[in-house]
Amino acid sequence: MTHPSDDPSDDPFVNRLFEAARAKPEPVPADLFARMLADAAQNQPRAAMAPSSVWAMVVQMLGGRGALAGLGAAAACGLALGFMIPVDLMPEPTVDLFPVAEGLIALLDAGA
Repeated sequence: MTHPSDDPSDDPFVNRLFEAARAKPEPVPADLFARMLADAAQNQPRAAMAPSSVWAMVVQMLGGRGALAGLGAAAACGLALGFMIPVDLMPEPTVDLFPVAEGLIALLDAGA
């Protein structure tokens, strides 16, 4: 828990200094102001160049060359795992993915 005296805004000396600074603001020198504006203009974001071709636009939309390389690697791994799956991990030849479908089809046929 803080004490009321720990708050710097309660210090009368500091408050008098702030009041004096507000009463007589110092003007910013023109050369400092010009340097600040030049520095700010130099740090502004620049407009990106438009892609030159459709492929460049696709690469840019996907996140650049690095992201495209990762996407290609993931696709190659997926294809390799899909074609070269170990026999122990092979699913049964017929898997009923939606067992309720037979009952729904029977209900729909009975209502028609």
